[in-house]
Amino acid sequence: MKKNLFILFVLSILMLLISCRKTSSKTEIILDSTNKPEKTEALKIDYDLSSMNFTMISSMFFQMVIEAEKYENKNFKIKGIFQTFPNPDNPQGLPYFSVIINDVTMCCQEGIDFVWQGDHKWPEDYPKEDQEITIIGKYIVTETDDFTYNYILASDILL
Repeated sequence: MKKNLFILFVLSILMLLISCRKTSSKTEIILDSTNKPEKTEALKIDYDLSSMNFTMISSMFFQMVIEAEKYENKNFKIKGIFQTFPNPDNPQGLPYFSVIINDVTMCCQEGIDFVWQGDHKWPEDYPKEDQEITIIGKYIVTETDDFTYNYILASDILL
């Protein structure tokens, strides 16, 4: 019985390691400020969460909060659903922009806010609500008034 449990444990660890592999940089289709697809050379991705399962992404997001200094200014690739949330503190009336990841049963969610670099107008230049997107950008951590806010400074939004 112990031998079977040990084999199951080793196989589980191997599966986790395989699911966390990095991908090489490649040419991707992005949405630019004119909403026209264009090809661009993707930047070096330090952490590719786009091919991870929900459990791995949840664990990674937790680590990003707990050990923020380890991940700060690292490039991430995250695939999920585009959603907005009201931001009453924004003087321009802009919402929070987020990429949301659902589990297989669609009952649990994880997500992270992002800020899209460049001159992009809301809502014209942004994806449609609930559209599947992939964001690429740096993980940023800011602190104001004893409050820590983390987000992705997105350089690209892939459709």
